[in-house]
This record gives sequence, structure tokens and C-alpha cells, in this order.
Amino acid sequence: MDYQVRRSHPGTAASQSTVVGEELARILRSEPFQRSPRLSKFLSLVVEHTLLGKAGHIKESTLAVMVFGRHASSFDVQRDPIVRVGAARLRNKLERYYAGEGADTQMRITIPKGHYRPVFRESSTPDPANEGDSSILRDRRRDGAPPNRRTSSGPATCSGARARNYQAQDCYELGRYAAQHRDPIKAIELFRRSIAFDDCFAQAHTGLATALLNAAGLASVPSKAFAADAKSAALRAIHLDAAAGDAYAVLGTLKHRIDRDWLSAEKRFAEALALSPASPVCHLAVGRALSARGRHREAVNHMLRARELDPLDIESRVALAQAMCYGRFHAEAVTQLTSVLEIVPHYALAEISLGFAQLYSNEPRLARQAFSRAAALLPANPSPRICAAAAWALEGRTSEARALVARVLERSGGHYHSRYHLAIAHAYFADHEEVGRDLADAAARNDFLLANLPVEPAFGIYHGDPRFRAALEAFGLTDPDDGHGAPFDRALRH
Repeated sequence: MDYQVRRSHPGTAASQSTVVGEELARILRSEPFQRSPRLSKFLSLVVEHTLLGKAGHIKESTLAVMVFGRHASSFDVQRDPIVRVGAARLRNKLERYYAGEGADTQMRITIPKGHYRPVFRESSTPDPANEGDSSILRDRRRDGAPPNRRTSSGPATCSGARARNYQAQDCYELGRYAAQHRDPIKAIELFRRSIAFDDCFAQAHTGLATALLNAAGLASVPSKAFAADAKSAALRAIHLDAAAGDAYAVLGTLKHRIDRDWLSAEKRFAEALALSPASPVCHLAVGRALSARGRHREAVNHMLRARELDPLDIESRVALAQAMCYGRFHAEAVTQLTSVLEIVPHYALAEISLGFAQLYSNEPRLARQAFSRAAALLPANPSPRICAAAAWALEGRTSEARALVARVLERSGGHYHSRYHLAIAHAYFADHEEVGRDLADAAARNDFLLANLPVEPAFGIYHGDPRFRAALEAFGLTDPDDGHGAPFDRALRH
């Protein structure tokens, strides 16, 4: 049951307050919260206010001042998402606590989405704020059996990694072909058709989840439009096939890029590799995540392993080139991407990646050309044109670059554009305040690309700025590990 602490029942309220207080103390002593004093303060404040009957005082502006040190006179709820970002991180840490150290506690404290007031409930009561992969994965770990064998609605009606009819199998194979030929939108359509023919086909659900992530990599869809669908598809795949390693890799990617919860992401990736050690999809997902963390040596090892497992997969070569950029091997990345585009022309992600590699190689004219080719391939996506503006600025034509961005945004008709890419453009314009606002907006929107922030060369000028480090912390990110250079020697020999 949900506990409502009321003064009209002092004895009951006092005992409930004691139980909640003891649980709060356990949470604050736990490993996830020991390393996050600000989130500990956030949780303590909202719990204590609620226990004192002051839940109505828990407002975003109050939290901004009391937890995050904002000035009451200047804090703007509309422009500064620090509290919303902090609340999302707090929810993730609570989820991690109850999936680990707090798994056996009788009382649970949650903060449902949509407000900042905590809810206190017995652990046996289902928590709608915390439903999702954790319940399914807990069932699997406890039982040692596929979770579809034990569901709240009784035995599963279907399960299996293989299709039960030829239409589902045919659409699945066509979806794989579309994905391999760099058409994630078509792949998504085909995987959905496969599922329509056979909802019990685990591989189709995994394929759909992976294709949704590939579409997100093009910055062509908002995170909310794909993250829930990708997670749902991955969980359905695991429900049907407990050994679906690629689905665990999808969950790891979502934990890393959407929830920005690296410790939970690592666990998902470890499960993925344990279940499917010979899956190029798993190795590529892990390699990309490690690259964004600045762990280049490990990243390269996984990317090369993905290439060994599937030598014909072009995506792993593009991912390796992106990692080279993050490792400041820009010229080598240009060479790699140029060779990819010679084999597979009209590949939008490769063109965008080439544009960035040339931008960071101080070749703005070539960068503009690559971004323009990407824009032609993605006519409804404003991002390539926004990135082209960064190249204009690098050529010293900043006023024209600003005008281009203004035109692009005006003509987009409200179509989604990545705030992360907009921040890169503003960094080249030297509009530093705009960069901060763009990144905060990207964090509030759970921009898929924000996880690259610690290693993105466009933001290198900010790495010594304490405000940038504070922003990384607020976004749930960390400074990259040292290691630019040596690990790419092996990659360059392949």
C-alpha cells in the first residue's frame, strides 16, 4: 500500500515515519548514494518534507535553490532544467539501489515521474514508477529460467527465438537486409511487419529494438519517440528468449545513452556478452559505449572483434572511425570513412561522420560538402545543415553560419533536431552561453548523442572549465579516461 502520513493518526504516522526514516538512512549509506552527495541531499529533503506534512512545499524552484545552489531571484524554470535532470538521475539511482543492495527491503521509496514528491510503499506492492526491465530481469535472475514461464497473468502463451510462420521469417530476413544496407527506417517497418505475423518471434523484437537505436544514431527522431519502443521490444525479446544477448545490449545502450546510468549499463552489457559472446551486435554496442567513456583501448578491441565476427558489416567500420575521432585520430578517421563510402555510397551516417572528421581535421570546405551530401540523403532532418554551419564558422564566416542555422530552424516546421548538434554549431560560433543552454536542453530531452559529450572534440575548449565539469556531473556523465593514441595503432593495422 502507499503510505499517507497523516497527523490525524499520530501513532500510525509515527511508526510509518520511523520505517521510512530507517529506509532513507539505508539508502544514503548505499554505494550509489555515497558517491552522490547532491542527490542524497535531494532525496533527504523531499522525504523529510513529506514526513513533516509539507509535501506541498516541494517545488522545482525550491529544490533549485536548496539542492543545486541556484539563486532564487534569477532561477528560470523554463530555461534551466537542472532540477528535472537531477530528478531523473535520482530515479535511476533508486532503481539501481532496489535492484541491488535494497532488493530485500520491506519499505521502498520512489519518486514517480511527473513530480518530485516521494511515495512510500511496501516492497510487495507493484510500483508503476519502477516497472520495466527490472521486474523481468529480476524474475530471470531469481528463477534461473526464462521470465515468460512465470508472469502475473499465468504461463506464457508463446516463446521462442524462431518464427512460427514463413511470413514472419521472410519479413525478418528482409529487415536484416535493410539494416545491413543502412536503411533503418525500412528495417523498422519490416521488423514490425514480422512481429505482426508472429508476436512470439523473439529475433524480430530484437531486430526492431536494434533498428530503432540505429535510427537514433542519425539524430532523426526524438529520444522519447524511440527509447520506449526500443526498450519494450528488447524486453519482449528477453521475455520470449532468455538468451537474447543482443536484446540485453539494447538495454545497456539505453541505460548508457538515455538514463546515463553507466553502472547499470555495464551490467547489461556484461549479461549481453555472457549470453552471446559471438554476437557482432553485442561487441559493437559495447565498443561504442566504451568509446564515449574515453576507454579507447577496450572500445577498439570490441569493435575489431565485431568486425572479425562479421567482416561484411560496414557499421562496425563507421563506429571505429567515430572512435578514432574521439581519440583525436582525425586524419585516420577520414581515410577509413572515405574507403567506406567508396564501397557503400549514399550512406548518411558515414557522410555525417566524415563531415565531423574533416571538421576536426581543420578542413571546413570538405566538411561542408560531406554534411551537404548527408542533408540530401536526409531531407527532413535539420541536423546535417546545422553541422554544416559549424564548418562555415570555421572558415571565418560566422555571421553567415548563424543565418544558416536560423533559416534551418525556421524552415524545419518544428521537425525534430538534435540540441546536441546545435550545441556543436554554437561552440564553433563561440556562443558559449548558447552552448550551455543547448546541452541542458539536450539533457532534459535525453538526447541520444549527449553521452558523447565527454569525448566530443568540439567541446575540447571547455574541458578545463569547472563549469563544464559541473555540467557533466549534472548530466550524469564523467570526464573521459586518459588514453588518446596508443590503442588505435592496432586498429590502423587492420
